Amino acid sequence: MIKSYLDPNIFIIEDFITEEERVSILYNTWANGKEEIRSRISSLFNDKLSVSGMAGIRELSVGELTEPHFDQHDNGCQCGYCINNLNTFYLYGVVLYLNEDFTGGELKYTKKNIAHSPKARSLVCHPASSDYEHEVLEVTSGTRKFISFFLEEKD
Repeated sequence: MIKSYLDPNIFIIEDFITEEERVSILYNTWANGKEEIRSRISSLFNDKLSVSGMAGIRELSVGELTEPHFDQHDNGCQCGYCINNLNTFYLYGVVLYLNEDFTGGELKYTKKNIAHSPKARSLVCHPASSDYEHEVLEVTSGTRKFISFFLEEKD
């Protein structure tokens, strides 16, 4: 795994999962996939944080995008990007990318003027605070496939 930074608080890990794991996730044949990913992510933070809100595969097709938002949700949030647990303040947002056979769909940090074109099997982790507001630019061809989730303090 190769770790690089877009800024001091946004990091990317290339090859976070193997090609075999990626295919298994896409075809839903990796029996312990979610638990394995949860464990690997938690270990990046010395097991002090836990993965929360890990949903299934999400897709953005041609013409789709996500509006600028940040990941620190609270009770009553209506942003549309919440996965679960609206009473929790998340410390980090995390995205695992499953493909790269699309154009557009760049991850853009609106307050940092940083854009990133994700690669398959990579993981991006950023703080959940409003300073790291982000959006996904319009997908112009193909379908962008990813899994997003959050990190919170362990109980």
